[in-house]
Amino acid sequence: MVDMFWKAVFVFGISVLLPIVKGGNCTRDLNSIIDAALINNRRIIQLDVENSTDLRGDCPLFKPTRWFLVRGDRSNRLLLLIYYYYNFFESFIPLTKNKTIILGNKTHSETEQCLLQSVVGTDFNEVCSMFIKDELGFGILVYHCCKLNEICVDIVEDASVWILRLFFLFVTIFLFLYFPKFLPQKYARPIFRFNVIPPMIVRIVKTKSPDKYVVKGTRVPSVIFDQMRELTRSMKSAAIASDTVYQVKIKVVDLLIHRVDILSETDQAISLTQLLYDMIIRCKIRRAKPIKQCMDTPICGCLSGSSKPIRLLSCLNIIKTIVIYTVLALPAIPFFYLMSADGLEYQDLGQQIESCGLRQTSSFYIGTVAGTIITVILCLLYAVYVIIAIVSNSIHEEMADLMKDSIDESHNKKTAVSKRVMELLTTPFAKCGAFFVPFFILGLLLSPLILLVFAIIASPVMRMLIRRCKKLCCTGGLKFYYNPITCGPKLSSFLCLTLLSVFVILTIGFNFLLHAVCIGIINILINLSTAMSIVSLCILIGIYVRDTSRRLTGKYDAYHKSLLLNVLNVKKESVLTEARKRYEDQTSMAFQHTAADFVDYDSIENGLIDDSPTALWDVKNGYLRMCMNGIVLFLDRNDIPYIPQAFFQEMTKINCPGCPGTLGSSIMDALKDLGRIVLFLCFLFILLLAYGDTLYVSPTSRLFATIATGLIPLLLRSFFFTKPPIPSLDASNVRFQNIFQDKVLKFMMRWPVVDAEIEFTTDSNMNLPQAEVDLLFDDDVTHDDIDCGDSNDGFVPSEEEEEGEITDETGTEIQVKPNERQLGERETNF
Repeated sequence: MVDMFWKAVFVFGISVLLPIVKGGNCTRDLNSIIDAALINNRRIIQLDVENSTDLRGDCPLFKPTRWFLVRGDRSNRLLLLIYYYYNFFESFIPLTKNKTIILGNKTHSETEQCLLQSVVGTDFNEVCSMFIKDELGFGILVYHCCKLNEICVDIVEDASVWILRLFFLFVTIFLFLYFPKFLPQKYARPIFRFNVIPPMIVRIVKTKSPDKYVVKGTRVPSVIFDQMRELTRSMKSAAIASDTVYQVKIKVVDLLIHRVDILSETDQAISLTQLLYDMIIRCKIRRAKPIKQCMDTPICGCLSGSSKPIRLLSCLNIIKTIVIYTVLALPAIPFFYLMSADGLEYQDLGQQIESCGLRQTSSFYIGTVAGTIITVILCLLYAVYVIIAIVSNSIHEEMADLMKDSIDESHNKKTAVSKRVMELLTTPFAKCGAFFVPFFILGLLLSPLILLVFAIIASPVMRMLIRRCKKLCCTGGLKFYYNPITCGPKLSSFLCLTLLSVFVILTIGFNFLLHAVCIGIINILINLSTAMSIVSLCILIGIYVRDTSRRLTGKYDAYHKSLLLNVLNVKKESVLTEARKRYEDQTSMAFQHTAADFVDYDSIENGLIDDSPTALWDVKNGYLRMCMNGIVLFLDRNDIPYIPQAFFQEMTKINCPGCPGTLGSSIMDALKDLGRIVLFLCFLFILLLAYGDTLYVSPTSRLFATIATGLIPLLLRSFFFTKPPIPSLDASNVRFQNIFQDKVLKFMMRWPVVDAEIEFTTDSNMNLPQAEVDLLFDDDVTHDDIDCGDSNDGFVPSEEEEEGEITDETGTEIQVKPNERQLGERETNF
């Protein structure tokens, strides 16, 4: 009985004294907090404690005092991230935030001992308090961390942390200044000259009364006509009159080619990234008749003031554009929230630093009102850019020109800059001799600063701003005018501002994503055991995706080079004649393939083959476009040949030895193989998760085991289960030659025309009532009223369409004789 009594007294004493040892009143609140943090696998617990006693005079405490319970060795370094990211990455940083805890009137050391006693017996082994320290007039945060029975240490931002922050700052600034450089260079728009041989005869008229004429081609707004400088000069020199039909010969046409529409010998014929862009970003719809008819179905009646119905495809493009630009702007929303919101924690921290007479090391807070104004202006300009991209494709083309002008520099300009730099370095030595050596050494010492200033001034964004300012300050800069291709200086400057808003918002979003990646890497290092399995799985998936992409693109690249060689052989003499010219005398040329290229000249002279050029006209995106029969081969000034991307895709559909087959079937086969491998990798990942911890496999061993086992399928299909290679294309094959010739001659594609050289014929004046004209330049019509051209996808008429029949947008067929096609035999509805 005595033993039982003393046991009861001992248990009662322990139950009474243990809370006192653990800190008295603070234990009850902290036990539940610590348990919740352990369950959620948190490494840091933030506590706001009411405390009125300062520990050190040079480091005032934050009010209320910030205390942190830390779990793990050197986890206290994570405290440097919390307030630098303004508590916005708390979902990434392992932090549990709590309400203010009242411990009574305790000194700092008493609070510290209370918290240390509270974590005894738990995984939390360190207690840290936050101070504001004066460092050269700046207020920096210092974390005073203590462990039980150990010397306390101060966690301060060291040089490595500041180097990382300066790196983020410089990357953000230079990303904004050089943002256009990161845009794909393949989206340039070079101009190629097309010599029309023999000249194309057309009938044109400029009028304000289009009802008097039978338009067999298309109506062209006069503003488009006015931008064709050579054509306008020829018309003015001929002193043409309105309402008079002229018959002219078109001798030269300048074609504006989108770089994405043509393939060079060095381009990848098929790119998985480009395919993803087509499927996800562009939502490109091929020329399948049921889909095309559905897309062309009017769904919303008519536009106000226009008889053109809204097509379903246009509505889908509008929705697609809005979704894309919204997604791109999402990463910038946190920054705008921090700028315009009020009462945030980092703002309170900044005020307390300033109340101590110190300056903040890094803060973009400029006040709620100013931050809201800047946010609203940037968002409005961004919204205007999106609206312009949706409503007016013509102004969007001008924006593309602004962006292109800020990136592109001709070969001559680059050479001139290098010469000027060499002259700048050598001229002082030639004039001053050895006296210039001290200044040269000083220049070398200041070279980083000089290079920095030069990099800022020479950036694409600064060049674009300087160019816009020069245009505004010139004599005609105050004149405001508008046309669908080249806008006036004021409107052009406004479009430049909208572009800058896009650059700023995307740069801010990239900075946010960069910090998110940094925090993600830190979390991977924290949870290394689990992260090793995920990282190894991602590495293996990347290896197999790369291998699948290499196998897929390899066979199409080989086929593309063979196809380009065959196209070049058809126009070999013309290409060599142009390539032999000097660089200064050479221009980017376009060569049209006609039936005469596949027969002898006797057939042409006897009239068996009609070699006269044919074309159909329409207006799209503020440009007059010419649709020509036959593939067009392009040759730039650097003697690099190009063929249309659409023609290559059309040639993949043929059934011939050496052809890799359609892209859709190849992608499906590649996805099947990749799907089997991914299924095996997922099985391996689940196996390691299930038994890795049971067998005490270290993170490093888990990484190497996953990679070694995951590479087995690659070894099997590379050495043991390899498929026989596709035979190379035999260009001499009769079957291929027949298909190639048929596809080349039937291929059709629309090319934007930016200028043309014409010659008036002797019987040019044909002012007859109800005269038929091919091109009618209308002074009273805008490009939006007749902007009804098809997309720029090249195509070959299907077998269901008879030869000589072309299907227009409305589904009606226009009868055209195969060997008697003349210009303008496509009627355009208004």
